[in-house]
Amino acid sequence: MQRATKRLETAKGALAAEDFDGAFTNAYDVYRMAGEALLLVQGLRATGGDGSHVTVEDAVCAQFGGVVEDFNKAIYECFRQGRHAAQYFDPSKAEKTRPDAGWALSTADRALSRSTALIDGGTVEPSCASRTSPASTTPHTNDNSAEDPVSYTHLTLPTSDLV
Repeated sequence: MQRATKRLETAKGALAAEDFDGAFTNAYDVYRMAGEALLLVQGLRATGGDGSHVTVEDAVCAQFGGVVEDFNKAIYECFRQGRHAAQYFDPSKAEKTRPDAGWALSTADRALSRSTALIDGGTVEPSCASRTSPASTTPHTNDNSAEDPVSYTHLTLPTSDLV
């Protein structure tokens, strides 16, 4: 959460400097880090690579969307796609504006505050995967996709030195 808090300050600085793309991109990082912190408390982390941001999105929204209002699929997808457009310049897309950056900052700040409160309050439970396979470093794939639509293919259980 310390990294996310520092990144939030970076996003605020970018907004003050009228770097709206930079503010939006850094705010997205704060938002994503807040979600990843919740997963880490559960004993899960993103493996990285193609699809890992979407996997984090799916896992965070499925597990925490009911308690962190900003972790819902519509907001997360808007944020992720907006970050992609800002990060990878496309001349056919409009540049980010002050209202875009302001929305991103306030959304990220709320998600970070609520995630911090959940973690500090001890209300985040370890996942079933971390309870059944502690300290495993192999990817966990959900075999009950009919019961649980979240794919954990790009999530792994961290080694004990990361927790």
